[in-house]
Amino acid sequence: MQQNSTLRKNPSVTNTLDDRKTTIRTSEQEPSQPQMAVNIVQNPEPPQRVTPAGKYELKQVLGAGGYGQIFKAFDSNKNLYVAVKIMQKRSESQRMILEQHILFTLKGKPEFPQLYGSGSFEDYMYIVMELLGKSLSELRKKNDGKKFDAVTALRVGLLMTDSLRILHEMGFLHRDVKPGNMCTGISPTTIRRIYLLDFGLARQFKSKGRVKRRGHVGFRGTLRYVSLNVHERRDQCPCDDLISNFYTMVELCEGCLPWTRLRDPKCLPPGLDLANAAMPWEGKVSDSFMGLVSQEGEFAEAHEGK
Repeated sequence: MQQNSTLRKNPSVTNTLDDRKTTIRTSEQEPSQPQMAVNIVQNPEPPQRVTPAGKYELKQVLGAGGYGQIFKAFDSNKNLYVAVKIMQKRSESQRMILEQHILFTLKGKPEFPQLYGSGSFEDYMYIVMELLGKSLSELRKKNDGKKFDAVTALRVGLLMTDSLRILHEMGFLHRDVKPGNMCTGISPTTIRRIYLLDFGLARQFKSKGRVKRRGHVGFRGTLRYVSLNVHERRDQCPCDDLISNFYTMVELCEGCLPWTRLRDPKCLPPGLDLANAAMPWEGKVSDSFMGLVSQEGEFAEAHEGK
């Protein structure tokens, strides 16, 4: 039996949703099965109880970006907290459809957040997934010196390399690898696990074993972490995700990248001279980083030659 629940809006939390009745289908259900109700309570203070008619009750905003908002919510059926991502259908809805597809493909992989459900109502789309802990970006800034030790940074890099290998073998590029898209778990058994999330900029670069080649492309990614190939508007390949992962590892260890304070892409020309960058570099991680960047052009040429 389908149940409806009322949306109560408070502009201090978000101004993207209107008061209306909504439903959402869980991933386990077939389209022909009854839909489950979602109770969205938009209030700056988390509600004290779950409305009996609702399945998911939104508690607070966790984040917002160009492709939607993410809420912490309570699943009254399973008695656990989840994360709910919401976006308007007219706002590049294909991105959320692809993200849902990727999460479904990755179900059961412990390196990625688990998909619990998905659905839509009127002008909005939902993805319901596993609730995670803080991002590595948040944790780094709260740490002494706003950085991690080299061992921790290298461990993160190795874990993310394994996660990216899984993603690439399935034919997808992430295209936005950065500390803000890496989170820890929240339970005692997952607190030391690092998850890769947010597939809003992902792309299927390979289908049935064949690579989809493109020429000059638009910019995709976060300016600070993308490779020189991306700045030159070359089509991205798996090595670009790996280079972003290495930039992430260096930032976690050193506290910043040489170009952290730059905001204009014109300040990052193809011939960027890292040897004369504003920030000093020391240690084995830095040496490895310089060696990887020097090989970046060779990686791109190898990809183009396939």
